[in-house]
Amino acid sequence: MVFGQLLGWATSGPKYISPDPNGPANAAGMTVLAALAHEFGHVFWYDNFRPAPGGAYDFNTFCGGAFYDNSWQDFKPPRLWREFGDPQYQHKPYDVQISQLALSVSLGTYSKAGDLLHRIYKKEGHWASLFAAFSPDEDFVETFKLYVLANTTTPLRSLPLVYSGTAAYNDDIPADYYNKNKHELKRKTDCFKDVVNGP
Repeated sequence: MVFGQLLGWATSGPKYISPDPNGPANAAGMTVLAALAHEFGHVFWYDNFRPAPGGAYDFNTFCGGAFYDNSWQDFKPPRLWREFGDPQYQHKPYDVQISQLALSVSLGTYSKAGDLLHRIYKKEGHWASLFAAFSPDEDFVETFKLYVLANTTTPLRSLPLVYSGTAAYNDDIPADYYNKNKHELKRKTDCFKDVVNGP
């Protein structure tokens, strides 16, 4: 549902397919934990980067100031209020930009959109989700959420996303992360180990 709201992709767009209908990915508790971890992640973001309400931002206070180094080309404090799914700032030049993906979807060039989406979800990709690629604060929040879901009592290990571009794609961020294929995402989740006392 969130995925569809972010891009406005047609109903024939990407679908999450659970490898086990009774597994952790489909458990009501996992859904609640994901929502709580996401929203707590926003509070956590402000506690780290703007500890005094209304005060200055300091992006060196978390992960030695390196959390965003390999993901974002420019990074400034976010606007106080913005619409859901409003992308902010640019990714590094070697990565796909959300504006490219959104344009492909809006023009109905779904084959190109699928290929661009694959660059975000691919095995070597460094995003925790599509939402993470929309803005630096959502990157932090979604990465924190993945950290929580991967380290809970019954951890999330797989959530395949099936879609088409010029090829058929079956990408799985949690599985790739668990299988140690997402080196940059692992580096980012490791930042949370220093401040979170275990699962």
